[in-house]
Amino acid sequence: MTIVTVSAGVACALLLLAGGLIAWNARTPVSHLRRIVRALRWGAGGLLLFGAASSWLGSTPFYGPLLIAAFGAVPLAHDRQYERWSGLLTVVGPLVLSALLLLAPSWFVVPTLDIPWMEWVAWVSAGSAMQALGSALVGLLKGERAGFEVVDAAYVFETALLGVWALAILVSVGTFGDDQLVLIGVIGAWTLWSAGRLLRDESEAGEGALTALAALAMIAVVLKG
Repeated sequence: MTIVTVSAGVACALLLLAGGLIAWNARTPVSHLRRIVRALRWGAGGLLLFGAASSWLGSTPFYGPLLIAAFGAVPLAHDRQYERWSGLLTVVGPLVLSALLLLAPSWFVVPTLDIPWMEWVAWVSAGSAMQALGSALVGLLKGERAGFEVVDAAYVFETALLGVWALAILVSVGTFGDDQLVLIGVIGAWTLWSAGRLLRDESEAGEGALTALAALAMIAVVLKG
């Protein structure tokens, strides 16, 4: 049993416990729910990050998905999201990704890009999308923008990363080369995300739906190369 397997397995258990407490709180109030859930999510995020570092140092192909799951596990959104069952959506993404790493590791493909350090930009982009996905889904179900400060911050971060990525490819390679499919896919998802932001004053549901769809598309493009 490798360090990566242990890290993903324990993180899965912590996220499952956090989700169980959120669901239980919807029926019977749980004392200190916010503190407990935050502690569990920080613990899971730390373990996944440790697993990602171990995977990278050991030259195994799972550091990217582990990094994405770690980004999603860390509790950056407002604690109010835990007060209803919809708060489960903040942990479902990293939980599913961690479980897939344990049950179907062959599904994951690490993209090989012309500029090696750009792989990390791709993973961080998908990680910020994972963080935004949970908040967007919760906001969509609740019909409000509670927690969307995380979505807004992720969008700004994503825009900066894409700019650096595109410029680095053009300067270093002179063309998009073998990176074009991943980059174009991420830019396509970012464009969808931008369309959602244009709806923020017209339709909160529309913004939430487009944001969630864009985040899912970005994660899928990066994971499958």
